[in-house]
Amino acid sequence: MFLFQLIGVAYISVMIYFAIGMRKALKNNQFNKVTQLPLDFTVVIPFRNEESTLPTLVHSLKMLDKPSHSKVMFIFIDDHSEDNSKSKLDLELNGFPFEYEVLQNDGEGKKRALQTGINHVQTKWIVTTDADVECPKTWLTAIAQKIGSTQSEMLVMPIELKSQNSFFEDIQKLESSALVSMSMGSLANGVVFSANGANLAFTKNIFMRVGAYTPEMQLASGDDEFLLKRVHNLNPDLVEVFMTHDVLIKTDACQSLTQLISQRTRWISKVKTAKFSWNQLPVIIPSLFMLFLIVSIPLALFFPFNWIKSGLLLDKWIGDVILFSSFASFFKYSFKKNIRLLGLIAVMPFYQVIYMIPVLYQKFFGEFTWKGRTYEA
Repeated sequence: MFLFQLIGVAYISVMIYFAIGMRKALKNNQFNKVTQLPLDFTVVIPFRNEESTLPTLVHSLKMLDKPSHSKVMFIFIDDHSEDNSKSKLDLELNGFPFEYEVLQNDGEGKKRALQTGINHVQTKWIVTTDADVECPKTWLTAIAQKIGSTQSEMLVMPIELKSQNSFFEDIQKLESSALVSMSMGSLANGVVFSANGANLAFTKNIFMRVGAYTPEMQLASGDDEFLLKRVHNLNPDLVEVFMTHDVLIKTDACQSLTQLISQRTRWISKVKTAKFSWNQLPVIIPSLFMLFLIVSIPLALFFPFNWIKSGLLLDKWIGDVILFSSFASFFKYSFKKNIRLLGLIAVMPFYQVIYMIPVLYQKFFGEFTWKGRTYEA
């Protein structure tokens, strides 16, 4: 029982750590004097079987404000789509207000598609995003202003899930917002948690210096996180959190539990290659806590173990509310929305256990499918 209480206290402490970092990240978005040099950059977008999402993406790109002192190039890379993505993209790009290229992936997989696009980049800065997102009008102008004022060579930027107020979408949105806050808060505190390649900017120079995507090219996930870790390990000052609504990209939530399980399995498939150290303890503890929570279920069912007295559920709720307080204002939740999300926090442990059990099973004993391809977990 003491061990469960100890991990619960550790979980609350780590959530406080993330919340403090998140507040720090929100304060660190002041622009320095913008350089007068050209701030040209290239946006790289891989896609595979995205026929249904490309119209929304391209429409949002057409609405983007143009940076006044920057030339922006777009490179789309088709990762051997098996639907009508390529023809749909060609149709949607009619009247596109920026220069663009559409390339064919010279290999297979998202990392190889990104690498194919980056090989064609002629600008100092590169921005990566996904084909299933929607960009705010201010996305390019804010990035241009930031890269003209920063001394760093990588910008980590936020995403948000879209929701139509359904339970399944809302709880995914809440979890995603928490993960963004943990990622940004941890990075602001000097420790890498994760990043999202749907909203990432870096210089081509630093990308090549740290080995590009080569070390993890065979994995279906992790292009963003591993790249961030290598740049951060090279020099933490090269990485900066850019936490502002002007660059907040939105993407769709999973539409089914099967899709959610496949997505989460893809995310944790990279864990076997990760190398942890003691300074990454804040990153490890949330996962360890969830393992304790999962293990406590059969203990409560088949052994004389008091699940309530273990305090795990209460510790989870307290920790999650603390973290929630750090990001609720950034994501502009209304009072009514806050009340609803506080209720979702109470059921979050059960939701996470429901998908984590099959995810862990697939991780150790199975495989997963993503974008029509099957991978070993």
